[in-house]
Amino acid sequence: MRQALASLLFDDEELSQNRKERDAVKPAVSSKSAKKKKSTKTNKEGLPVHSFRSLVIELGTRTRNRCRMKSAPKSPVIFQDTEPTTLQARAMELIRLYPVDGS
Repeated sequence: MRQALASLLFDDEELSQNRKERDAVKPAVSSKSAKKKKSTKTNKEGLPVHSFRSLVIELGTRTRNRCRMKSAPKSPVIFQDTEPTTLQARAMELIRLYPVDGS
């Protein structure tokens, strides 16, 4: 899951590619894109970048509200989900919980 969400995290997305090319003994050097993400705190799409923990906390703010008319306590229950933020929608697309085309 962390790999799928890498574009929303401070993680270096080019790390696996760089591992093939760099010296295994020398310390790893962050890619230009990773350095840019860390300095601007945004990704290529302009979304805020998170640690894995802070992203999970952000995703945890989505709610499903259980609604029933107060005047009719035996009426059917209606569930209403909150609208995802742009960041939440993108994260759900990346882990394939939410369709990319919005359908």
